[in-house]
Amino acid sequence: DTTLIVTRINIHIDTNSSNIPVQFWIKDGTNQGFETDMSAWNYIDEGLIRVGKGMGKKSIIRLPSNIYVQGGQSVAVYLRVPDEFNIVFTFEEDKVFENDNIMLSN
Repeated sequence: DTTLIVTRINIHIDTNSSNIPVQFWIKDGTNQGFETDMSAWNYIDEGLIRVGKGMGKKSIIRLPSNIYVQGGQSVAVYLRVPDEFNIVFTFEEDKVFENDNIMLSN
């Protein structure tokens, strides 16, 4: 089996502010049906967006703790920023990105 190690995540956030705290939560399986059930999620850690890049430009979040995903395992990731900021999502129904090592879906 192959283990994927997630060390950073790129997001789009609607600000150019600095040092924006981001909470990281994960759960085994899918997020579907658990969007509002925080008891299903495991808090990992808090990181920082050093400088938000604004709308349409990716901002890099280096994870304070790596996320390890075993081959064949599904993991959902939940990111939480302070209420005055918004993470901007692009949603394409049933969009899947994959190669020989990983499959990402929404």
